[in-house]
Amino acid sequence: MSDEQPQAQADPTSAPVQAQAPAPPPEQSAPVQQQPTQQSPPSNAVWGDAPTPMMCTNCNTQQTSVPTKNIGATSWIVAVVVAAILFFVVCWPCVPCAFLVLLIDPLKDTKHVCPNCNHVNGVKKMI
Repeated sequence: MSDEQPQAQADPTSAPVQAQAPAPPPEQSAPVQQQPTQQSPPSNAVWGDAPTPMMCTNCNTQQTSVPTKNIGATSWIVAVVVAAILFFVVCWPCVPCAFLVLLIDPLKDTKHVCPNCNHVNGVKKMI
């Protein structure tokens, strides 16, 4: 009798089963707490035509601004363009009528003034 030990034949289609290590848990970061920031006066981008709550940079009081309208570059540019059109297309005596454009509020710049100390804190320019 021959002592034959059964030899295990490797089957190329079956791969040996390996125990997979569990995936590490996702990193948990500590919650980030936002620290309160000191509120600065609004920049030029936030000034509008309406009264705006603000911190006056001159007297350091919390106030609501008083908006005032002033003739700016936009008003003058529109007035000159209308005057040129009236001069070349319509008639030259009508040119002074072009400067009525300077009275239109939406074309004017808006200054925001502190009611406490009358300091100009911001300006909304049309151009």
